[in-house]
Amino acid sequence: MFYLGFHIKILLSLLLNALISKTSSLDSLSEIEEDDLYGPFICFCVSVWYVIISHSDLVCYFVVFLNQIKSASILSLPLPLMVLLWGTLSVPRPTKTFWVTIIAYTEVAFDTRYFIVKKHGV
Repeated sequence: MFYLGFHIKILLSLLLNALISKTSSLDSLSEIEEDDLYGPFICFCVSVWYVIISHSDLVCYFVVFLNQIKSASILSLPLPLMVLLWGTLSVPRPTKTFWVTIIAYTEVAFDTRYFIVKKHGV
């Protein structure tokens, strides 16, 4: 058992020495490991995901307008109006109060539609 552990330690130290000799600093070591493990396509997808996350307000605005295009009604009209008149005018980003208001109005609109459909059987 000691003999097997000794060989594993030697292999790991050789691998680590090869990686260290391949790079000149610890930063470039982490970059090489990331590129070798994931490949360029996965790194690109992760980068696109970080861009989407950093601009999540724009994604939410897009979904609000998409909802208005898909199912336009008087009940859903205040959402794009709130986005245009309140959300996009907030600098640099909308406050938490804006998002809470949007979520609360969405819940009320959804419940209202549900009860109308259930009551009238439409």
